[in-house]
Amino acid sequence: MSPLGPEKAATAAGVDGDGRIVVVSGYAKMPAGTAARALYETLTLGVLVDLRTHTIVKASSTLVTDVGREWVEEHLVGRRLLEEPAEFLRDVKRDYWGASSGALTQAYRDLVRRYRERLKLEGVVLPEPAGPDGEA
Repeated sequence: MSPLGPEKAATAAGVDGDGRIVVVSGYAKMPAGTAARALYETLTLGVLVDLRTHTIVKASSTLVTDVGREWVEEHLVGRRLLEEPAEFLRDVKRDYWGASSGALTQAYRDLVRRYRERLKLEGVVLPEPAGPDGEA
């Protein structure tokens, strides 16, 4: 049975998360030759998500530089995980010129995939996932 209970399982647009904030992480292998690879084999994106709205309320990453971590936080906080994958992916492609951009894209896709999988376990009926670039 869903931890939300049968009376609260609903469509993604109307799920009642009782104010729950959940932790979701996404992972990707870091490219060789990057500063982060010297410290971490894997890039991790960690976010706190409001289950009621599917909105990211806090974000962090294992990028090495403060600027990189701040960029990720600024571009993730406020996004709705079920509605905007293409927008974040476009932002990374257009504006993140660091060597870790591919890993950042992959970690975000992994994060969205993991979030959708857990929602299904909660009994939430989800819209079909977007295509590889986040577009339906």
